[in-house]
Amino acid sequence: MSRVAIWAQLEAKPGKEKEVEAFLESAQPLAAKCRQVQRDQQGFSSIVMPDNTPAPVCHQHADDTTLHAASPPSLQQLITLAVRPYCRASGGQLNVDKSRGLVMGSHAAINGVEPLTGILFPDTSLDPIRHLGILLSSAGAAQQHVDQLFRERLRTITWRIRHWSRYDLTVIGRCEVAKQILASCLAYHIQFVAPSDNLLQLLHRRILAFIVGKGLLPEQQLPQLKGSPSAAVASLPKSMGGIAQVDIRAHASALQAKVAARLLWPHRQPWKVYMRHAFERCIPGLGVAVLVQQSRHAGTAALQHATSCT
Repeated sequence: MSRVAIWAQLEAKPGKEKEVEAFLESAQPLAAKCRQVQRDQQGFSSIVMPDNTPAPVCHQHADDTTLHAASPPSLQQLITLAVRPYCRASGGQLNVDKSRGLVMGSHAAINGVEPLTGILFPDTSLDPIRHLGILLSSAGAAQQHVDQLFRERLRTITWRIRHWSRYDLTVIGRCEVAKQILASCLAYHIQFVAPSDNLLQLLHRRILAFIVGKGLLPEQQLPQLKGSPSAAVASLPKSMGGIAQVDIRAHASALQAKVAARLLWPHRQPWKVYMRHAFERCIPGLGVAVLVQQSRHAGTAALQHATSCT
């Protein structure tokens, strides 16, 4: 008897590995059927990526599934020929009322319920779609939506500071709380999208005020805030004489640079095609080569420019 193994890079909490494996096994037939429809169904129209290859037609992350097609009729083919048979076989149910559609690129705008699929396409300039925690619009991750997201995180950080300020912690204790409880709630979102400079500075100063023992300072007093020792010293690891004070500005740059550096890893993946195209569009003739520039100043400036374009 032959056995088929499914390989996946698991980043699950201890004890959850079997649940991740079970989900992958249950979702695999849906992904396979969607690819079959893309390959075999006459008249199916795939989204074309910048390298002129067809984009994947589905993406699954936990219990979120997205379908990608170049037209409503092709989207309806995926629903009819792949999703509904999968639901009948697995006992699942497609909830069209909770489904949302988003039009990107040169396709004509769709506002309201699309008659063929019955899926609502909202005006994302006013009502963005939240996908995997990121607010998306037809213009991508528009800055006003990004700032809306990080203002929610600022409210969460403010509530946590109010809670932890009741305890008489040492500066080392406050550093640990700032790193593990305050700044940690920014780590996921900030590797994909960055808040405006003013909002990032406000987040940084709000956390710094807690670290230096000022608690919840009024916002107008935050710009005058100074730490002792200076941030350059306090941010050093303890082995070098610092206190490992978190700096979310540096942390954000490091997380975003990590994503950009993964472009240099082997294996072809769709997101790499789009990001390479963004680098080429923003830095013609250089593109992702900016990541290995020998000129430190030129490389840094070009990377910041490309990041703003993506």
